[in-house]
Amino acid sequence: MKKYSLYTLCIFLFFNIFIFSTTSCQRKQNINKDEFIEKYQIEDFSKFSNSFIAIRSKGLLEVTYMIHEFGSNLPPYFVIYNCLTNSIIKIDNTMLKEEGIDDYYTEKEISDLIIEFRKYDFYLLGSDNEGNVLINPYEINQPAFYVRATNTNLPDTIRIGYVYKKFKDNWYINTQFKHE
Repeated sequence: MKKYSLYTLCIFLFFNIFIFSTTSCQRKQNINKDEFIEKYQIEDFSKFSNSFIAIRSKGLLEVTYMIHEFGSNLPPYFVIYNCLTNSIIKIDNTMLKEEGIDDYYTEKEISDLIIEFRKYDFYLLGSDNEGNVLINPYEINQPAFYVRATNTNLPDTIRIGYVYKKFKDNWYINTQFKHE
């Protein structure tokens, strides 16, 4: 009888851990463009000024983030985050060391960026010094889908590595991204 109870408890714990881990590190799908833009139209992304963060890989228990200065040629940091403990496991600056480059972010700055980034349900977020924001809320390892420009007098088509067409107000959408 005790073995059966222990077995039941193990299964119960496994499913609770599985459900917790998938809800804490997984995301919802099918985001409506108009609702997305309305929600983030006046959002203050200044905490991300001159930074770029993207999810490089995602599992049930861990997420690997790539962080670097926005628009720079500096090598990125790779940060492994544990979804069960809600903590950073490792900050990998190997690429910086290989290039002989000093750290350009502190551990606290990286931690603060990850904490802020996780408040959003994005796969990519970048912001330059002028407050222009690039966002991908849809897929890992894909370019930005949205650009929120600070300059409202831009042409209907802009190029920031990819071609973006004006969608609404100061929002642009990547023309090559296949999300619907």
